Amino acid sequence: MTITFSALPNIEVAGRVAAVSLTSTVVSNVGDVQRDDPVDQPPSTVKDGMTAEVSVVDQTATNVLYVPSAAITTTGTVSTVELLQNGKTTVTR
Repeated sequence: MTITFSALPNIEVAGRVAAVSLTSTVVSNVGDVQRDDPVDQPPSTVKDGMTAEVSVVDQTATNVLYVPSAAITTTGTVSTVELLQNGKTTVTR
């Protein structure tokens, strides 16, 4: 896990996920999940309560298509995306 801080643009810290909340909140249209991410060896410039961006890589894959979640529409149990092909838009599962 890599942790970066907007207030400290040149600082990148390693850490580990200790706990993740089962619920999330939305603040300014951004989903937020409370979690406990202990930092292994924080620099002295990192202070309690600072906002951080955490990047956790669980798995990697090759030969896959990345689709942003905002591009996916889900109705019931069916998820689709709109595909633009030859100037025509089609809905694709």
